[in-house]
Amino acid sequence: MNKYIEASGSYKHFGVGGVELIKRFDSKIGLSNAFRGKKIKGVALESIAKAVISEWIINPASVRATVKNISNNDEILKSVDLEKIELRTAYRALEIIGEHAESIHVEIISMAEKHMDINLKQIYMDWSSSFFYGKKCKIAKKGYSRDHRPEKKQVKIGLVVNSSQAIPLYHSVLEGNVPDVPHFRNDFTRVQKDLPKGALIVFDKGADCEENRTCILDAKLHFLTAVKMYEPLKERIRKIDKSKMQEIGQHKNGKKVFAYDWFDEGLNYTLYLDERRLVSDREKRERNISKALKEYEEIYQLLEKKGTKAVQKKLSKKIKRVSKTCEYIIQQNISIQKRLAPKKNLLALLKKDVELDGMFVLVSSKKINPKKKLKIYRKKDIIEKMISDAKSVMKLRPFRVWNENEVRGCVLLKIIGILLVALLQMENKEIRNISKSTIVNMLKSLTVVVKINSLGAKTALGYSNTTEILVKILNLDT
Repeated sequence: MNKYIEASGSYKHFGVGGVELIKRFDSKIGLSNAFRGKKIKGVALESIAKAVISEWIINPASVRATVKNISNNDEILKSVDLEKIELRTAYRALEIIGEHAESIHVEIISMAEKHMDINLKQIYMDWSSSFFYGKKCKIAKKGYSRDHRPEKKQVKIGLVVNSSQAIPLYHSVLEGNVPDVPHFRNDFTRVQKDLPKGALIVFDKGADCEENRTCILDAKLHFLTAVKMYEPLKERIRKIDKSKMQEIGQHKNGKKVFAYDWFDEGLNYTLYLDERRLVSDREKRERNISKALKEYEEIYQLLEKKGTKAVQKKLSKKIKRVSKTCEYIIQQNISIQKRLAPKKNLLALLKKDVELDGMFVLVSSKKINPKKKLKIYRKKDIIEKMISDAKSVMKLRPFRVWNENEVRGCVLLKIIGILLVALLQMENKEIRNISKSTIVNMLKSLTVVVKINSLGAKTALGYSNTTEILVKILNLDT
């Protein structure tokens, strides 16, 4: 944690990793300018924002704990020209930042583009959710939970990242029950004007639909996405002569990847057969079959011993997690009297499309060779890792504020923390291949030693827990 450590009674150690990162980019791209003019009276908004980001980079705690930690860290207060920070002031600042979250993020990216070469020719879009323990936030709704907490209310968070440098270009915060398809349109509408003609947009199949594809093509842009396996597509795949699929790559374990191209209505489709994925799909299928048969036997025995009502009660509990057996019985619409639906029907359902295991289809609006297309799509994990970092490293879950704009303010400041780490990677090749979580851990360990004399005067003696990389990339004066 970022709290000062007593040493020999006259020395203190203050965490300054976040401070040094803020100082670097405040001077390089004018970070403070994005917050100015949003708050007229009282403590400068940019000072509070920089103080909170500095602390959250190394210790993403609750707002209350963050204010306390900042108040105990002279280096943070000195770096942002603050004497102290009050809790109510911090909450009000978060609310104001949330009101202007979109324009602040856009302005920071715009300032960064003036000083750094940010590539926008290929971008990735993805969406996730973050949940609440409370129930007071107006935009918190129950929806599909990526955090596996379906019982909790949540908000949806959208993120747009460029390919070559993993810079978070844009983010959005919507109600927790908004599906990916309309969330895509919300984000695309806001970022399309900043993209160069012919830019490629890569996204997951959850946001794919005819309307979204049309929006992209009408903007003179291109897309690459996975295709949902609807029945007409399955039938087409079944008719393909698999001997015509060409090998395009091989995994380290020797498993091969094959591909088959075709065009339909001006779009370039590619069917892939991944032998490694085939093995994992078959293993997953066998686990599902084993689990479903076990549940089926439990339901059958319960019916024999306790009758229909006991089975219906059990099924009503299972439907919350939708087991394969429960789903099957409900889909069959069978009134449970003295028998269950035949086990062979359940097995047939579980073994459906077994011949398609290991296969998936990608579609693009421009001709891309199968190997390159797969490489581009797989690189989508950069945005998935960034969302993971936002949640695990910057603690973007669960939320501990309830006001709608405070939520937006929290999301923005934590994404700015990740953005600054990404910019640091962009300008320093030594850390480009190091994960953001590793860099954050390096920043967490960086402290400055301060000597305090008998009169209370403080003298900074230098940094501790530093490394050659940190000294170089942060221009530390040692």
